[in-house]
Amino acid sequence: MPEPEDAAYEQGGVLFTGITPDPPEKLAESMSHALAHAYFQSPREWLNEGVASFIGTLWIEHIHDRNLALETLEASRGALAFAEPGTPGAGPGQDLLHASDVVYYRTKAAYVFWMLRDIAGDKQLATALQAYNAAEDTSPEYFELLVERASGKDLKWFFDDWVYRDRGLPDLSIAEVHTSPAGHEGEYLVAINLSNDGFAEAEVPVTVRSHENTVTERVRLLGKTKTVHRMLSHGEPEVIIVNDGAVPEVQTGVHKREITNKN
Repeated sequence: MPEPEDAAYEQGGVLFTGITPDPPEKLAESMSHALAHAYFQSPREWLNEGVASFIGTLWIEHIHDRNLALETLEASRGALAFAEPGTPGAGPGQDLLHASDVVYYRTKAAYVFWMLRDIAGDKQLATALQAYNAAEDTSPEYFELLVERASGKDLKWFFDDWVYRDRGLPDLSIAEVHTSPAGHEGEYLVAINLSNDGFAEAEVPVTVRSHENTVTERVRLLGKTKTVHRMLSHGEPEVIIVNDGAVPEVQTGVHKREITNKN
């Protein structure tokens, strides 16, 4: 671009931007986004733009850390939450297969890939993306089957709520936390009462931190349900964390509860 202040734009796998003295890392996200378009194309907009947006945030994680990458996603979560209907079918929501709004086929799609990465596995998702062939993508389930084949997991529940239909966003909360000494000295049983007041099902990390160590387990939460998840902590539990920002929610992406009634 002729001037440094000119707005950058993409055309296919080409990025047009001004020549500036900015350090390389400042251009890394937009460059990785453009490179993703050069290497991965799909006739489906949620895949075409979603993969590129996902790769852009992955590069942030690579040069910085996961927290900063998720903070980048968080910056656009509010717009997604505003666009989503409060009740499925009651508003102009868009499933990803037919999405025409950028907040769906870029922002929501990028979140979908972050969630698939955590659910299916990093290498498994990479394998599915490498196996993708645009010419063979003739049915809505094509990409789902690639990820299932690579991971060995049944992911229909996930694609039903996040791709094929618009179920809105989950709305998670920690209702109560109860701790009690376990059978062995220094071990504690932690019972975490979790709620999902949204309609979309989600799988989130649940973390228990103590002075001695940190334990994380993944928990699936159906829409409009409450559940109790029990975990074993080595050392007296101090903090409970539900979700780390990789699952977009109605209001926030991280829930923390400090344990004040320690035994």
